Order: sequence, then C-alpha cells, then structure tokens
Amino acid sequence: TDFIEQYTLSTGYDLTTLSYAGNGQRFNSNSGGTGDGQPRGIEFNGDGTKMFVVGNAADEINQYSLSNGFDVSTASFTQKIDITGTVGTGPHGMEFNDDGTKIFLNNKQKSVIEFHIDAYDIKPLGSVVNTIDLSDHLTKTLRGMEFGDDGNKFYVIEADCASACFDVAKVHEFTLGIAYDVDSFSYEGEFDLLEWEQDAQGLGFSPDGTSMYVLGTNRGDGNHRWNGTGEFIREFTLSCPWQLTGTCGEEENDSKCYDCEAPKLAKVEVHITSNTSDEIINENA
Repeated sequence: TDFIEQYTLSTGYDLTTLSYAGNGQRFNSNSGGTGDGQPRGIEFNGDGTKMFVVGNAADEINQYSLSNGFDVSTASFTQKIDITGTVGTGPHGMEFNDDGTKIFLNNKQKSVIEFHIDAYDIKPLGSVVNTIDLSDHLTKTLRGMEFGDDGNKFYVIEADCASACFDVAKVHEFTLGIAYDVDSFSYEGEFDLLEWEQDAQGLGFSPDGTSMYVLGTNRGDGNHRWNGTGEFIREFTLSCPWQLTGTCGEEENDSKCYDCEAPKLAKVEVHITSNTSDEIINENA
C-alpha cells in the first residue's frame, strides 16, 4: 500500500507504550505516482520538516516536505532522484551524517555508497565519494543501516528472504576510525537474529545505545522457520552501549562495564497486525 504509518510512544523509546496514531496520521508515499512503489528506507532531517524515502522498485529517493515536523500526515511531495546509475539496484538502506551533508546508500551488491550534498538536499546528488564493499563480511543482501550517536559506529542488517528464509539474518557491527567515514571501518562482529527474525529489514537504536530495535516481516518459531504471523518490531537490550560484541570501554564514574554480552530480547515485542487497522498487540517475548 506504500503507506508510512505513524505511532505514538507515551514514554520515549519504550515499545510497551506504543499505540497507533490512526489512519488519519499516515501518508501514502506513492500518491499520484510520485513515490517509489517499494519503499524500503526512511529518514528525516533534524526538525522533521523534510522526509526522504528510498525504494527499490524504481531505485530512487523521494523527498517530501512536512508542514508540521515529524507529522507524516502533513507531508507533500518535493522532488525525486533516480539512483540506478550511481548506486545500482536494490537499495534498502539510507543514512545521513549528523548535519545532513553526507548521504549513504546501499545496494544488493553488498556495497555502501557515500555522497556529499548540500545539507539535506538530495538534488543534485553529485558524484560518488566512496564505495565500500562489505562482501567479505556478508553473504546475503544488505538491508537497513544505522550509525551510532557520534558517527564512530556503523551497523548493517543482512538478510535475504526472496527464495528462502531459513539461513541468514544478522546485524553486523563496524567501528569507524573517523566519524561518518565508512572508508575507515574495521569489523567488530555480528549478532545472529535468526532465532527471532528471518527477514530483518529495519534497524534503530535508543539515543544512549542501550536498546536496539529490529523491524522484520517474518517471525521465527524457535526452529528457524517462518510461521507467517506478520510484522514485528523487536527490542534488544545491550549490556554495553552501542556494542554487540567485544570488550567494553573503560570504567567511568564508578560505572563498571565488563565484556559485552550478546544482545538480549527485551520483555516486549510489538506485532503490527495490519497497516489498515488500529490494532497493535504487545506480546511478552
């Protein structure tokens, strides 16, 4: 349906307080044929008055203006740009740096492509600055991407549910030697999502990096099999902020952080039953 659905959390970043804002608060990003028919990634500028959606039907970015920040029901189409020639086919992830002067996109060839732009202005996109090949660390398709709060951490989701959903679904962690410079990456490790999700798509973190959120379309039943129960957002707790693996940082302010444990599924996962219904189910994990 190409709708962007909006939800309200009465407590910030706490999925247990989530409720659907209602069909009146959603936005059809492909209304009038101005959007991509397969939206995959979404980003906002700092005050929420600009929204960007990347899709892999036409392999394009569509930009929208919001008269009320972060209220998608007030969105209107602004411009679009075809990225087939510069990025390639199958883009799923899109990220900006902290001031919107860099944009990062990925493709099904397991590459991340960097462009320099005027702040939050995709047109003209300009020439490619860097192309980073992650195929040494991934076997399946790149999905969502995310930076840590200071740009020194970078994460990607790997999954492929086109023909089978039983083998790979992972979050990969990278450290960047220079903030928002993906060319300076070093590989840290991975977190296997397959027990919970076979078709992981979107990725996000809380501001303090202690919670990770994964959006997917297929729910695992504990035997790495799809049971067709719909779309879920799952929250995972991180024992060390922004780290999925490895050794934590030094002791600060009498707060001890030892070797990182694997992320743990938090007590709640949110089942999105329909994009045309107000029903949201909170289930204990």
